[in-house]
Parts: sequence; structure tokens; C-alpha cells
Amino acid sequence: MEENRVIIYNNAKNNQVRELSFLASLIKLFPDAEIIKESYNLPSSLASKTLNVKKLIKTISKNHKLSASKKAKCIHELTLLPEEIKVVRSIAKISVDFVIIYQEKIHFIEFHEQQHKIDSNKTSRKVYSINNDEIIVPRYLQRLLRDIWRIEHLNNYQIVWYDWFELTKDKNIFNNSVREFTLEGKFKLSDLV
Repeated sequence: MEENRVIIYNNAKNNQVRELSFLASLIKLFPDAEIIKESYNLPSSLASKTLNVKKLIKTISKNHKLSASKKAKCIHELTLLPEEIKVVRSIAKISVDFVIIYQEKIHFIEFHEQQHKIDSNKTSRKVYSINNDEIIVPRYLQRLLRDIWRIEHLNNYQIVWYDWFELTKDKNIFNNSVREFTLEGKFKLSDLV
């Protein structure tokens, strides 16, 4: 691939206004980028990667930016899980909002909106034991586990929170090593790793 060529993968729907606004800012930053309106296929070998639930419980319990009630709910749900879990059985069941290929590197960006906040959605979803047994968890917990999984297993991965982006409109996220862009004093998922 030529060094200056930029490819942006994003599968935002028309009603995802904030995500489309972020895409528009990327297009301004990379006006000659090739836009592919689909999800990037992650390597299938990643599906077997697990999360250590015990370690996550420890980091959540030490986090000072989560409210006591959110922390308690989350820890309670996590204690019901096995020590190691998988977030997917098949890699096709997980994606990243933006994949940007430039300077011969793959950059993964998850654009987080309100629904990614802990405790915002209690509908049932699945995670899996290391033997691929289904485990039902609240949607907010599945999102949290998937976010932690992405942080742990994807290189060049960053999280951009919508409120940070709307306030700053900063597009210089590629030129530094920050893993998560959020407003000052707010909870960061990357602090849990």
C-alpha cells in the first residue's frame, strides 16, 4: 500500500448523527481518503482472546471516578461470571466504529456516545465462557467487556467520547499516544486496563 493513501472504514447509519459528524471531521482531515461504508474485518484469531474478570473487578473497585452505585452494580454482575470470559464466539460479531489505514498502520477508533456509559442499558446480551457456553449479561456490561477487550487486544486503538469531540473538535488524535479522549475529570475505560 502506498504510504500517503488513506482508507477509512465506517458503517454508521443515517440516524447516527454524532458518529457521522466525526466521520465528516476525518474526511476534512483526510480529503483524499477512500471511504468504505462497511465494518473492517478484524483478524479471526482475535475471537479466542479472553478477559480476566477477576482483574477487571479489582481495577473497577479501585476506580475513583465511578459512582459507588455504578461500581457496586458492575462488580456484582462481574462476580457472577467465570474468571475468564470471551466477548464473542466469532470475530464477525464484534467491530470497531472507525478503522483508518494510513502511514502503513491500522488505527482503530471507537466513537463513544451516551449509551456506552456504565448502567445505561440493562437489556440482555451474551458473553461466553472459555468453552463457548453462553452467559447472559446486561447490555451495559457486554459493552464494557467489549471495550476492555478492544483496549487489551487491538494495537493503535483509541476511544473518542462524543462530548469531548463536540467540545474540542480536535482532530489531532493520531499524533499522540493518548488511548482515550474524554473530558477532564470524567471516567475513562482505559483506566480499567
